[in-house]
Amino acid sequence: MALTDKQIIALQELPRIGKKKVLDLGSKITGFISDEELCDYFLGLQSAKSSRSTARLTEQDFKQALKQAEIKLDKTQQAGISWISCYDASYPAVLNDVMSEDGKRSESPVMLYYKGDLQLLSSASIAIIGSRNASPQAEKAATFLAKNFAARGLPIVSGLALGCDTAAHLGALAAESGKTIAVLGNGLDSVYPSENSDLAAQILAQGGLLISEYALGQKAANYTLVARDLIQAGISKAVIVAQSKIDGGSMHAAIAAANSGKHLYAVKYSDLEFDSSDCNRGNHELVQKYGAAYITATKDKIQMSSYLDAIAKEILG
Repeated sequence: MALTDKQIIALQELPRIGKKKVLDLGSKITGFISDEELCDYFLGLQSAKSSRSTARLTEQDFKQALKQAEIKLDKTQQAGISWISCYDASYPAVLNDVMSEDGKRSESPVMLYYKGDLQLLSSASIAIIGSRNASPQAEKAATFLAKNFAARGLPIVSGLALGCDTAAHLGALAAESGKTIAVLGNGLDSVYPSENSDLAAQILAQGGLLISEYALGQKAANYTLVARDLIQAGISKAVIVAQSKIDGGSMHAAIAAANSGKHLYAVKYSDLEFDSSDCNRGNHELVQKYGAAYITATKDKIQMSSYLDAIAKEILG
């Protein structure tokens, strides 16, 4: 046993204590540690480092952080939100092996908050992602692929954003018994963007899952959305990019997937002029530099079905 959930959240309540420091501290502690012992250990550790940035933290600061953590957990439970920590047996171990864009091991989420069926994280899933300002062709592709792979029993992961993400979630929900997982870059007490509040409710109503590494009250920001992208790559066996500019946000998840040894695909469109436009340059970049495979459509339904069967088989290994 390592740090308790309350202790983890308390540490995160303290100034200048990010998840890296929490993970480092947790790795040094084995067995049960009381709140009082953790306070003494933490303050002693910081004092030994003679760090001016943490020297101002006192025993009272730590006690107040523990009190705030307890309040936050109570409010989380009252909001119908569950959680697991990185020390929980049901924590998805694959999140410990995600390599970010710079090729370094990404810091695992210390906490995962969720609504819905957490067991979906144990299933082989496919992330289908893409531009928020998606073209009709890209939205159609995301919907088609999500519906067909969900029908083959593969949960669909996406980020609940507008455009391709929305199309992917809707495609999965349109499949018989289709399930989808939405990874959010904000606390689960709100939905970002707010336009997708009904979609979030539909995901849960159909046995899906909403997850986030962020506690109540956290608003979406650029850094939280990038962290969300890494979780999408981590929990998925494969990532499919429906559409992305060369500097699009979806590239974070796609490159992380490539660096982590995941299957990576990019949609290639039959309309050559559209396919070569700037809005699809990221798709081709992923193939040329990161080893992604193209997914191309065919009008022959039997041939297309066999093609998707082969991709699903490859993903499932």
